[in-house]
Amino acid sequence: MGGVEKLFMIKLSKIFNYLACLLLAVSVVLRILDFGKSTNPFFYLLTFYLVGFGALLIISELRIKKIITLVMFLNSRFGKGIYLVFIGLILFDEERKSDMAISIITVLIGFFN
Repeated sequence: MGGVEKLFMIKLSKIFNYLACLLLAVSVVLRILDFGKSTNPFFYLLTFYLVGFGALLIISELRIKKIITLVMFLNSRFGKGIYLVFIGLILFDEERKSDMAISIITVLIGFFN
């Protein structure tokens, strides 16, 4: 792959990673709107974890050095891809269609990385 193609793939990957951040934020907002409807404690716990996971992904895309040095696996595209697959898999919920759709898209973005 030439230099131009590699640069294009890096930029495209960055755009997809920002899309994944946006989707995680949408998922968190939808989950917060449904707080009274669920009796499953894992639902509430995962909602708060998603905030941290999304923030960590945004920090890695913005290349904030103080945080990135603590989580070196987010320094590479492969590390971000595995991280997105992990988030997508824990987000998957058959009962919530929005979570299922966001989960599938996040895993696909992770594989693209």
